[in-house]
Amino acid sequence: MNRRINYVLSDARRAGGGPGGPRMMDLGAPGAGGPGPGLGRMEAIILLDERPALLVRKNRIEMPRSGAWADTLAAYAPLLEARLPSVGRIEVDDGTGYHHFGTGWVIADGVIATNSHVARVFAGKTAGGGVFLANWSGEPYRARIDFLQEYEEPGAFEVNVREVVFMQDADPTLPDIALLRLAAHGNLPAPIPLLETPSDPGALLAVVGYPAFDPRYGLDAAEAARAVFGTVYEVKRLSPGRVIAEEAAPWAFTHDATTLGGNSGSVVLDIETGYASGMHFQGDFLHANHAVRGDVLLDQAARSGLVATTRRPLPAVAPGGVPAEPEAVAELPAESYADRSGYDPKFLGGAFVVPMPALRAATKRQVLKFEDPVTGKQASELKYTHFSVVMHKARRMCLFSAVNIDGTQSVAIKGRRPGWRFDPRIPKAEQVKDECYGKESAGKFSRGHMTRREDPNWGPDAERANWDTFHVTNATPQIQPFNAGVWLSLEDYALENADQDDMHICVFTGPIFTPDDPEYFGVGVPVRFWKVITFIHDQTGKLSATGYTMSQRDLLPGAEFVFGRFQTYQTALKEIEGLTGLSFGRLAALDPMRVVEEAPPAPLRSLEEIRFA
Repeated sequence: MNRRINYVLSDARRAGGGPGGPRMMDLGAPGAGGPGPGLGRMEAIILLDERPALLVRKNRIEMPRSGAWADTLAAYAPLLEARLPSVGRIEVDDGTGYHHFGTGWVIADGVIATNSHVARVFAGKTAGGGVFLANWSGEPYRARIDFLQEYEEPGAFEVNVREVVFMQDADPTLPDIALLRLAAHGNLPAPIPLLETPSDPGALLAVVGYPAFDPRYGLDAAEAARAVFGTVYEVKRLSPGRVIAEEAAPWAFTHDATTLGGNSGSVVLDIETGYASGMHFQGDFLHANHAVRGDVLLDQAARSGLVATTRRPLPAVAPGGVPAEPEAVAELPAESYADRSGYDPKFLGGAFVVPMPALRAATKRQVLKFEDPVTGKQASELKYTHFSVVMHKARRMCLFSAVNIDGTQSVAIKGRRPGWRFDPRIPKAEQVKDECYGKESAGKFSRGHMTRREDPNWGPDAERANWDTFHVTNATPQIQPFNAGVWLSLEDYALENADQDDMHICVFTGPIFTPDDPEYFGVGVPVRFWKVITFIHDQTGKLSATGYTMSQRDLLPGAEFVFGRFQTYQTALKEIEGLTGLSFGRLAALDPMRVVEEAPPAPLRSLEEIRFA
C-alpha cells in the first residue's frame, strides 16, 4: 500500500458543538466573488458522473446507498467524520447582515485556514497579516465561522474572527492562504492534522465545505450544478474524488471532486488517513480543481509561529516549473541485513505454527535465489524486520510477502516517508524500481506495498520495520485507488476479531502472475492480487484462515475507469493455491470457503460479511 507520512500541527482537543439558536441561511448570497486578481477562475464541477456532493447531518455523512463510492466511503467513514466538526462556514457582516463568503477549518489551536481571496473580502493586507476593512457606513467588517450549518439541522456554532495572522498577497504565483485567529472559546473543534508529503496522483480525497449557488455559471455549468445539488446550497457537504496531478507550481495540485462557489478554503482530506492533504482554492469547469498542498500549509503555519518546528524547504524548481529530482536514497551494505529475523512461523504461540506458503515444483523454478551475504549459502527468503519477501525471478518483483502483526505494540510512525530503495542482497537488474512507476498522468503506476506499511511497525524496532517496507522488493505496480475500501481494512478487521489478549495475526500477500498480464514500460503488470490472513479467533479460540482476491483490471491505463469495479472477494485458499502455485498446507482445511457454493461469488460490500468460521 502507498500511504503518506503525517504530521499533527498540535494536540487535538475533543470537538464539541456549541449551542446556538436557529438562524436563516442567506441563500441569495454567492460564494466568495472568485479568486483574487489574476486568478480568474471559480470552483467547478469537473466530472459529470461518479462525483457526488454528499450532505452532512449531525456530523455524519449521508452515505450513498449504492454506486461507485458506497464501499469506499463506508470503509473510511470513521476517519472522515472525525474531521467534519472542524470545518465551518465563513460569514462576513458587511453592514447589512452576515453573508456566506467561503469555508474555513481548524488548522491549529484557535486558528482556522482559508483562502487569501476569502480573507480579502473583509481584511486588507499588512506586513505579514491583515487588518479589518471598513464597510460602507465606516464601521469595521465583522467575520465569523459557523461550524454547523447542516441541511435541515437547527442551531449554529458561531465563533468570531479576532485577528488575521497571515494573508498572502494577491498574486496568482503565490499560495492562496490566509490564517485567522478566532476569539477565545472553551470548546473549539480539534485541529485537522496535515500530511507532511504531497499526495500521489490518483490518491483518494474528500473536499469538505459549503458549496453555494453561483450566478456567474453559464447554462451548462448551472444545469450540472442542479443535477448534483438540486436546490440545496450553503450547507456542509463532503465531495469525494481523486488527485489528478501536481501542478507546475511546487505548492499546488489538481483534483476532480465536485465544488462550487463557497468551497473556497475547503479542507481536502486524504481519504486513507483522514489527514488534510491540502486546501481547495479554485477550478475550471470540466477540467480540474486546484488546491494548495498540505505540506505548504504546514510550512506557512510554522513560519507564522503556530507550530514549534519547521520542515525543510520546498524542493528546488528546475526551468519550466518542473521540480528537481530528489537526492538518491542511500543504500546499506548487504551485510547490514544480517540481524533481520524476518517472518516468524511460531508468532501465534503454542501449537499454532503457521509456516510461510510452500512452493510447488513449478513455482520453485520461478523463485529468485541469491547468496546469503552472511552464511554464503543459497537462499530465497529476503528477511526484513517482522516480515519476509520471496521474489519471482522472471517478473523481478515480489512473489509473496509474509508478515507478523502485533496489535498490542503497534507504533504510529511520524515524520517524512522513507524513499524507495533497492535491496543490496540481490542484483539491481533483478528488481523493478523506476521503469513503470511515476505520475498517473503519464500512464504510470504507484508502488503498492505488499506487506502493508503499518503492519510490521510494532515494538522497539518499529522505525526500522517502517524503513524496511520501502524496499522495491516489497512493491508491485498498482493504480493508486487499488489500496482502498475493504481490501485496505482487512488486517485491521482481523485484529478486531483476533484473541484480544495478544492480538497477533499473520498475513501473506502477493500478486497473481499470468502469461497474459499486460506490459507497461517493459514491465509485466499483475492484474490480480491475493491475501491470506491467519489468527486465533477471539470467540472460538481456534486458528482461523481466510483468503481474499482483488483485481485492478478496470483501473489499468487504457481501460475505462469505473470506480466501483475494483472489488474484494473472499476466496477459497484452494483457489488461491491454484492461481499462484503455492501451498498453504493445513490452513486450507480451516478455510470457511473450502465448501464451494454453486452460486457465483459476490464481492464483499462490508467487512462484516467476512466469514471466519
